[in-house]
Amino acid sequence: MRFACYCCPMKQGTTVLQVRGIPVSLRDRLRRKAKRQNRSMSQYVIDLIAADVRSPTLDEWLAEVRSGPRTHLDIPAAQALHEARAEESPDR
Repeated sequence: MRFACYCCPMKQGTTVLQVRGIPVSLRDRLRRKAKRQNRSMSQYVIDLIAADVRSPTLDEWLAEVRSGPRTHLDIPAAQALHEARAEESPDR
C-alpha cells in the first residue's frame, strides 16, 4: 500500500470513497453519461454529489421559507400564478 501511495499521490484535500453494491446496469449508465460529457466516471459522480450537497433538503428549504415574512395577497395564489404566467407567455 505504501508503494501505491507514493506512486499515485492523490490531490491534496481529497479522499477515496468506495461505494459497494452498485448494480452493474447503474454503473454502466453512469459510465455512458460521463463519457457523453467527456468526463471520467469519478468526476461525473463527484459533480453529482457536489450538486446534491449544495441543494437544501426539503426541511431546510421549508424552514427558510417559513422564517421569512408572510405575504398577503389580495387574490388567490393560483390566480396570481396564472396571471404571472400569462404575462410571460401571452399565448396561454
